[in-house]
Amino acid sequence: MNKWSKLLDVTSPECKKTGNCCRFSSPSTPGVLLLKKAAENDEFARDYLSIFIPYSSLEDVRKLNERVVEKNLEVLQKQKCGKVNADNIVFYYCRFLADNNSCMIYEDRPSLCRDFPDSPFLVLAPGCAYQEWSDECKKKYAQLKEDIQKKKEELKNLKYQRKATRLLNQLKRINNDEYKTAFILPSLNLVSPGTSWIKLY
Repeated sequence: MNKWSKLLDVTSPECKKTGNCCRFSSPSTPGVLLLKKAAENDEFARDYLSIFIPYSSLEDVRKLNERVVEKNLEVLQKQKCGKVNADNIVFYYCRFLADNNSCMIYEDRPSLCRDFPDSPFLVLAPGCAYQEWSDECKKKYAQLKEDIQKKKEELKNLKYQRKATRLLNQLKRINNDEYKTAFILPSLNLVSPGTSWIKLY
């Protein structure tokens, strides 16, 4: 099961076998850097370039599927971050994709193919069966982050509540009102200004 599906409890769909993920792949790493990583024996880069061939130009890809190009460029424009941009984006096609969109090395395909899509934040081709899955994962992930932030705030408030409770209990044991003032407002403490006894507890 996909790790995101397992983490967020989202059912993985059945692939429609459009072949677009294999025919119009565009990694989040620029082509030159991908080659450099492959030369440095990076597993992903090495496996990727062993099966994917770059198109000669962006216009060649547009002639085959303009929608997939525009969708990728639109996402890049919105993100305005990362290493890939409209000037260096490269599309690749798999050398092992058959005319009927089946994989000719399916049983021996590398992990990058077996795990695809390994993130709901990938740019999927229009019509991909995983688009709804991606949207649902991103929705639940955003909710999870919000819930975690709320829990952090609750823990923070609980910490202050416990600190206040300790302070009240300590004040109850002090009979002299002047000592209580010095305890709460250390800046008024003539003996040791700026230092509160509360730090001792």
